[in-house]
Amino acid sequence: MIVTGPIVGESYRAICNWFDDQLSKYGLQPASDIDLPYELPTDVAAVEKFDSDRLRAELGTLSAWFNLASLVLEGFAMTIPN
Repeated sequence: MIVTGPIVGESYRAICNWFDDQLSKYGLQPASDIDLPYELPTDVAAVEKFDSDRLRAELGTLSAWFNLASLVLEGFAMTIPN
């Protein structure tokens, strides 16, 4: 899934709805209906709007982490016989 377009100023609900729509395109269930098995930190739970400019470093780190996971899983998938 490739994310395009700015999310700055978008509400949490709008981003969740967009993400759920993207998941459904791949036949996956919505993520917004999931009950987390842990408590979110107060500052995270209080997010109402996204500010990607303020969080550029953190989002860059998160992006790199997911990219690494993708590379590892792709490499692993290639070792499994069809």
